[in-house]
Amino acid sequence: MTEKIRLMIAMPNMHECIAEHRLLIPEWITRYGQQLAIDWRNVRACPVDVCRNIIVNQFLDTDCQWLLMMDSDVLPKPTILDVVAIAAEADLPMIGFPTPIYQSNRRMVEWNFGYINSTEVDEYGLPLTRIFNRADWFDPKINHVKINMEDGSHRAPIVQIDRIGTGCVLIRRDVLEAISQPCFEFLKRADGSTRQGEDYNFCDKVRAAGFTIWADLGNICEHYKSGVPLSPLVRY
Repeated sequence: MTEKIRLMIAMPNMHECIAEHRLLIPEWITRYGQQLAIDWRNVRACPVDVCRNIIVNQFLDTDCQWLLMMDSDVLPKPTILDVVAIAAEADLPMIGFPTPIYQSNRRMVEWNFGYINSTEVDEYGLPLTRIFNRADWFDPKINHVKINMEDGSHRAPIVQIDRIGTGCVLIRRDVLEAISQPCFEFLKRADGSTRQGEDYNFCDKVRAAGFTIWADLGNICEHYKSGVPLSPLVRY
């Protein structure tokens, strides 16, 4: 009998969960119970970087091999846990699941992942992120993993990127063991305002530790703000 992959699913919860989560977790346990040993955690703490670090510490105190972190306002596809076996087989240490986010400074909704822009930096010299866009889907220079379906067809690939938001992300244990604590922390300006979020900063640490980061274009998540889904508003 094949040994089950040990997976911790944890929700950083700064507010109420969306209703669909109450059905999703039992569905996952039923659907994937033969392949995955699931440890479910709901962690309430503020701010978000503190909450994420509590989850990391709880995860490292278990014998779980993978951590799936899923924010309480993000809804992934019910079949997203198929990716755990794919990540293990293809040696993909960290996979993020694209999620639309509202950028208040630009008053637009866009995807939460992309590439380091080698020509643009902020006032501290930190490279900015070029957001992944529709043209990138067809760029042959981008490293990608094709996913074969049981019927012989292909779904959208998993592509290598530099940074992705951690609203829904799968991380292998050795990644978190290799990064000094705290894993998640905001970078601040002198006036206290945020110049880089805890998620992109985490991605920079992951790459500095020698690991690759991937985005699964076949598993797009929905993101709710005040009950409104953001995906219909995304700017490609």
